[in-house]
Amino acid sequence: MILRILKSLLLPVLLLAVLILLQINITELSNRAGQWVHWMPTFMGYALPTCIGLCIASIIQRLVTLIAWDHWARRRFGGPTPRILHDISWLVIYATAILLVVTLVFQKSITGIVAVSSLSGLVLGFALQNVILDIFTGIAVHMDQPYRIGDWIKAHVGHSSEEVVGQVKEVSWRTTRLLNEENKLLVVPNSALAATVVLNYHAPSKPSRFHTYLSLDTAIPVERARRILLAGAKAAMGKDNMLTDPEPMVLVRKGDGVGIEYEIRFWIHAWDPISPAIATDRVLSSCIVHLEQAGIDLTYARQELYFEPLPERHIDLSKDTGRRRILDRVVLFDCLTEDEKTMLAGRMKQQMFSAGQEIIRQSDVGHEMYIVLEGLLEVLLTETQSTIPHKVAQLQPGEFFGEMSLLTGEPRSATIKAMTDGVVFVIDQPCMQQLFESRPRLFDTLGEAVALRRLALTDPTVAASPEANASRIQELGRQIAGKIRHMFTGLFGEHQGRN
Repeated sequence: MILRILKSLLLPVLLLAVLILLQINITELSNRAGQWVHWMPTFMGYALPTCIGLCIASIIQRLVTLIAWDHWARRRFGGPTPRILHDISWLVIYATAILLVVTLVFQKSITGIVAVSSLSGLVLGFALQNVILDIFTGIAVHMDQPYRIGDWIKAHVGHSSEEVVGQVKEVSWRTTRLLNEENKLLVVPNSALAATVVLNYHAPSKPSRFHTYLSLDTAIPVERARRILLAGAKAAMGKDNMLTDPEPMVLVRKGDGVGIEYEIRFWIHAWDPISPAIATDRVLSSCIVHLEQAGIDLTYARQELYFEPLPERHIDLSKDTGRRRILDRVVLFDCLTEDEKTMLAGRMKQQMFSAGQEIIRQSDVGHEMYIVLEGLLEVLLTETQSTIPHKVAQLQPGEFFGEMSLLTGEPRSATIKAMTDGVVFVIDQPCMQQLFESRPRLFDTLGEAVALRRLALTDPTVAASPEANASRIQELGRQIAGKIRHMFTGLFGEHQGRN
């Protein structure tokens, strides 16, 4: 700070020293100059003191800028100092210096100047009243600080219903300059901003709440809709300053003949780094994916006339056909025939879970796999050297887990914990046993399917080009098929023994 002040003052201080030295020797210099130009002594008698006064004003202005504005005010405003403060200090210091020069150097009374200035100010005041209003509004903005440089604000300007949204780049005497999302500079008169309500997204703190809406059919129970939409909103959080705390919230906004409209609220750091529009897109996209996985369509205004039974609008989970549609989304069972999927759909069980509930725990023995229908789950892994689990992934509707324990009897490799309320379908070993009894070749087919999934989790190129990794998939598939065959052959023996 001190070094910066010294560097800034070096030139004007040297100039002032030279001027003072010339002023000390002004008599001798005037006599010599008068020999050549007769008016030079008079000129030097006025010029040197005037330059000294303006030089002192320059030094004072630099000190005020460095100490008051660039140091103290930057801390006070928490960012760059508004330009209008620099301009005001510059005007006051130089105006004072000029008045002192007129009074002390030129020996003129300032009474006449003040009188003329008052009359001129009255005339200019009427002519430039809007400009003056903008200037005083700019001063008021810096006093009240409704927004600072760097803040994102929204306001209605003039009689237009269109909203002005942008980042404050500069507040000058007359205008506030905003940079909008299109990278266009908006120049807004200060008086226009003073006459409207300004929404500051960064005050009193950066986290801001936004919302979006979705409408669902009245046939969908409210609690189920809340559960699915909340899981979708939470799945979008956690990156790019889309906040998990405060948590998203789902509210019923209104109901009408079209359906029930739900309000989805979420919190972000606006434009740091993403805009509310992009955040809303992510939340809506995630919620729509969760609804699709649950077999629910968005509602819309419609008028339909049917001469046959009404088509099925949503998946009916109480029917085997509805459960079949859930199984069709599980890539692990793509190798099953239509009849096998129908049989499996009829035997799998539906299970509810609550937020915070552990579905499975790492290292436990289990004989079931789970298909996520609704809700959001987190995958927690506890390393060998630690006792504290850490989150490694999330599971969303349409995904599944626990297949290795179901098919090979291996202990659970991770803990699965619910982040929201939700629903899963459970497939146990008796369900699979019937499939293997009816088609023994399914051991090898499922073994390769599980091998492909395991390799793809650690190497994404396997899923992108399975043909190029066929040998790796087949080798691991044979190993897994052997474990499945060993597991279920033992179950066959137990079953036959009981019979």
